[in-house]
Amino acid sequence: MARHLSTPNTTVLSSRLPTGLPSRLSPNAKVLKSIRSRMIAWIMLVVFTALSSVLYLTDAVRRGEIHDSANNAVEQEISEFNSFVKDSPTSYTNARQLIEAYLTQELPQGDQILLGVYKGRIVQQSVDKEKLTNLPKEQRDQLLKDMFTGPNNSGITNNMHWARVEITTPGQDKPDYFATVVFTDDLYRNLTTQTQLLTTLGLVVMLIAVIIAWLIANQIINPIRTLRNIANQITDSDLTSRVPVDGEDEIADLAGTFNRMLDRIDTAYKAQRQFVDDAGHELRTPITVIRGHLELLDTATHDQRERSVKLCMDELDRMTRMVNDLLTLAIADADGPSFLHMQPIDLTELTIDIEDKADMVSGGRAKVTEIAEGFVLADAQRITEAILELTRNAVKYTNDDSPIIIGSTNKDGQVGFSVRDFGPGIDSATQEILFHRFNRGEQSPSSDQVPKKGAGLGLSIVKVIAEAHGGHAWVDSTPGLGSTFGITFPATIPPIQSEIIDIYKEY
Repeated sequence: MARHLSTPNTTVLSSRLPTGLPSRLSPNAKVLKSIRSRMIAWIMLVVFTALSSVLYLTDAVRRGEIHDSANNAVEQEISEFNSFVKDSPTSYTNARQLIEAYLTQELPQGDQILLGVYKGRIVQQSVDKEKLTNLPKEQRDQLLKDMFTGPNNSGITNNMHWARVEITTPGQDKPDYFATVVFTDDLYRNLTTQTQLLTTLGLVVMLIAVIIAWLIANQIINPIRTLRNIANQITDSDLTSRVPVDGEDEIADLAGTFNRMLDRIDTAYKAQRQFVDDAGHELRTPITVIRGHLELLDTATHDQRERSVKLCMDELDRMTRMVNDLLTLAIADADGPSFLHMQPIDLTELTIDIEDKADMVSGGRAKVTEIAEGFVLADAQRITEAILELTRNAVKYTNDDSPIIIGSTNKDGQVGFSVRDFGPGIDSATQEILFHRFNRGEQSPSSDQVPKKGAGLGLSIVKVIAEAHGGHAWVDSTPGLGSTFGITFPATIPPIQSEIIDIYKEY
């Protein structure tokens, strides 16, 4: 009897991946505020995320491989059966002969069984003969029901991948079947065990990471804690503590920066204390003089009273000037260059104005011998104040008939004003401290000139005015030959003048 076999109908099995593992931290985790705790928390978060991702991806990939491997095994078995049916030289009269012939020459894998159903009887071929019978009754019945009574030719039942081929025989009402089943429970159980072992190993790694993170945090935090302790030791009367600098990393840079800041604060603090002491001493002297004269007014003669009043007025004028100088220095210290009122000035006109005022200050002794030309941005009033201060200083330390020479220059991008006298001169050691506050310098012992009283603030004011203009104050002196004081600052050209120069260059 000729055989009539239906074309096998197999269905590609769909992949089923696990839902995965949670990777979020517990919402009830305590919020820690210390740097160490935050560092450890972030390191643990990174390690936990990395380990969780590796475990999840590894488990998912392995499960996918098991799934795909089972599908491929089922599809391959069905394909081999179809090829056997198609290419076999023997003509089989019924499904039993066909199935038995195929099963006798086919050796299934360890997790696979081959089944044949003809006239309601089931035959199997497998390495483990008890593989199917050892299944729980519910699972076995469900598997057989899905394979041989269900509408689909392939599927997955309780992690068992299966596929069937329907065989029709003429004269037989019900079809017979060839089926194959691949079991994956053992593979999934082994994978779960491996994942659990990896999870345990991951917990050990996280514990080691906590210890390492704690050590790293300590290495970073300890210098900061030392910095904090040193800062707590600093008081308003003791700025000598310093942070030890070890290494060349960012913490060492921070410690060095902190120490340099303390050096600057210490220097400024000492300068402030010295300034207050000097200011108190300078103000105490005229106050003592005024008080002494006032106490003698009741018993003094008319001439003595007039002399006392004159002396008191002189001391009050000196106090007023000193207070104004201190105010100028305080404004300069607080505001820096912003205490200037910069505007375009004509150097020629400014020099001539300074000569007129210096002539009155010096009693006609000051003369201008060099005049600069051009326009620059500067504070004309402050520059005039500085040059007149240098003129008064020259008058103070020279004889009444000694000339004073004033000059201004504008060359090589620098503007300079100078005041030269022919007094006793200043030695080099004294020149270095002349511009310090409350320093009056020392007069040459050979000079018979008796200087007028002063607070020693004039040259300090000259210095801050020059520095506020972006320049500096200087002195050039030779004992016995006189001194030249001056200021030099960049010749900043006003915008309008700059535009005129640019237009001129085009032509």
